[in-house]
Amino acid sequence: MKHTSLVLDGESKIAFSILLYGLTGNLNRADLVTEIFPVDLKYIGQRYGLMPWSLAIINILDNSREEFLYYKELSSIAISNQLSAWKKAHTALNAAGIESILFKGLLFSQLLLDSKDCLIFNDVDILIKPSEIETTKRVLREAGFSQNFVSHDGDILLIPDTLIDDFESTHYELFPFTSLCEVNDSQKYINYLKDFEIRHPFIIDNEKLFIAVELDVHHNLSKGIDQEDVWFTPTTHQIDSVSTLGLNPSTLAWFIPARFYHEVMILGAMKTRPLIDLSLLISKEEINWKHVALISEKYSLSASLFYVFSFLSDYGKVRIPNSFMLELSQQIKVQPNY
Repeated sequence: MKHTSLVLDGESKIAFSILLYGLTGNLNRADLVTEIFPVDLKYIGQRYGLMPWSLAIINILDNSREEFLYYKELSSIAISNQLSAWKKAHTALNAAGIESILFKGLLFSQLLLDSKDCLIFNDVDILIKPSEIETTKRVLREAGFSQNFVSHDGDILLIPDTLIDDFESTHYELFPFTSLCEVNDSQKYINYLKDFEIRHPFIIDNEKLFIAVELDVHHNLSKGIDQEDVWFTPTTHQIDSVSTLGLNPSTLAWFIPARFYHEVMILGAMKTRPLIDLSLLISKEEINWKHVALISEKYSLSASLFYVFSFLSDYGKVRIPNSFMLELSQQIKVQPNY
């Protein structure tokens, strides 16, 4: 199978260099040193969801830039608050007999990354069963979470019940549940956040700094996915001394690339972080590739999966079984519109 080379310039070339560093650990210093300053690396890292790796490169190129330590400190504060909020929600749901699955950012950070530095997530994602939606909403409100405000562009936006109802009638997730946590001794962080225009999940109000922890509660991974496929053999994990269920690695192996393809190639989102998450998942977890192929055929995901896995194989040096890629290519041939 023949693949064409990528032609990149400017910002996209730098973003690609950061992405390759995250995928392979190899750093092309020439691309970065001659074309860009560390402060620009930070902006590109933020824009494309590659902050941990852009800051790691900045540290390699110029470890005297102390202002970037603020981001690492804020990362630690944010994750600590997100973990605390998740544990509060998890405990309340368990007490009500509601089973939940932790997935995406917070789970990945705890299980896949060797370093927890420089990780700031927009939200915490969990899965519940559709039959438990109303009970979940009641339990989370009683635990101190609210759906009537969200963090928006560094400020608090009030949300009426009618908007919540409209959102939930058309989505496979509930409107976010939010709690606010104040950051102590925050003046140095406030100036830093203002200078670099970093907003969500941070809120500055009357020179006080808050972190908005948003809990996203999903009752499916996408429209039309059977619950038996969503809840396919969940795994058990210890996250910050708390036992929780997580999505099966083989479920993540089709969910991440399918979602990435839809958001980036169809919706035009500027994000590359899922590629690194996926490469780490494949390198550290056991994947049932036959199951992934069956799901691909069932939901017509072969084109999106083939595109993403081909990229990882060609540029990220991720080992994808040849038999699996051949199965995807055969599925594509018999699907309409391909």
